[in-house]
Amino acid sequence: MHRFFLSFVVIAVAITLVSLDAFAAERLIQVDRRSQVSRADLNFDTPATRDEEGMPVGNGRTGSLVWTSPSALKMQINRVDVHAMDSTTTSFQRADSDYGSVCGYVDINVAGGGEDVF
Repeated sequence: MHRFFLSFVVIAVAITLVSLDAFAAERLIQVDRRSQVSRADLNFDTPATRDEEGMPVGNGRTGSLVWTSPSALKMQINRVDVHAMDSTTTSFQRADSDYGSVCGYVDINVAGGGEDVF
């Protein structure tokens, strides 16, 4: 019984020392998480003028690309479970490179005959 207790204490002390050493080593490595994550940032310096350049917005199932023309905000509504192409489609001018899951397009005209907004 005495040997069992002594073995238990030795193992507990060894585990404690190893874990303390691991925590100390972890503190020695300083990682700048902000700069690490910022490499994946999307930077839009000017409004996107083509749909391929649009800002993706969505929840993983339904989404949109948002871009602009000089007087309108344009959106392409997409859904993951819709594939609107087959061998007879005329929906897309470039069927081999356009998006195949478009549910619709929305254009919001924001200029009423005045200066261009974007």
